[in-house]
Amino acid sequence: MSKNSWEKLGLLFCPKNESPTMLSYCSMPVVHCLGPSQFRLFFSSRDHCNQSSIHYLDFELENNLLINFINRDPVLSKGKLGHFDDNGVYSGTIVPYQKKLYMFYSGRSNGLDDLFYMNVGLSLSHDSGQSFHRYKECPILTRSDYDPWLVTAPCVFQFKTKWFMIYTSGTAIFNDRTSNYDLKIATSSDFFNWEHTGITAIPLNEDEANLSTATVIEIGGVLHMWFSVKPKTGEYRIGYASSKDGINWTRNDDILGLGVSEEGFDDKGLSYPNVFFHQSYIYMVYSGNQNGKVGCGLARLKISNL
Repeated sequence: MSKNSWEKLGLLFCPKNESPTMLSYCSMPVVHCLGPSQFRLFFSSRDHCNQSSIHYLDFELENNLLINFINRDPVLSKGKLGHFDDNGVYSGTIVPYQKKLYMFYSGRSNGLDDLFYMNVGLSLSHDSGQSFHRYKECPILTRSDYDPWLVTAPCVFQFKTKWFMIYTSGTAIFNDRTSNYDLKIATSSDFFNWEHTGITAIPLNEDEANLSTATVIEIGGVLHMWFSVKPKTGEYRIGYASSKDGINWTRNDDILGLGVSEEGFDDKGLSYPNVFFHQSYIYMVYSGNQNGKVGCGLARLKISNL
């Protein structure tokens, strides 16, 4: 397979103190289609305590990425004291299901000495994503024998008759607060109840510290995955893998064709990819330098070039 040729379209959005819960960061961007060229971008932004809430904005893809509306109030905020998401929530996967709109999200709870823990929750919207409420107050996927530290960043998709979740599995955190996590697989037969499989979709390479934040699409019976790659030194990059069954993945970052820019918001790092279709292209929204502190951008690839 030849190297892909992504075309960068530039910066889409960078929060600049639009509201008390949107002071900075456009992290974990996720796109939901509203119409022929109308799209809703969900993203995580931070307040003065560095805690994340989920916001959205509406933009036009074929009109110079015109932003029509920015929702300054969160659609989902941190949970109740003592709950798994009481120190912040992060956008995950948007899934239309049974005539409703669901969001699989990540919840953060802080421990002592700068430790933190993450679990996966599920929320539900009855108004096309203008607001969400928790489907459950507890996580739908939490730490296990396979994920001793955290589970986060759920990517949920249906393939054939089964639901899959590629999620970030935290396996270690060290005294200097460096960490290790890879990408593992959970499955469900009914969308709501999830089981750990213990299967690693993408293992860490020797020179890597973290793998996270997968996004998956299907084309012609083949699943394509993009994900964040954190080297032991330096900022995030984006990796690529493919699969024919959702369980066995073949990694091939060399064909990706999407790297840092010479200058601008993504000249040091790219992370948190989310892909979606529009006409003859695959589009990718992603966070730039410092995990999205300076905003998120958009790129596209002709489907025929994948």
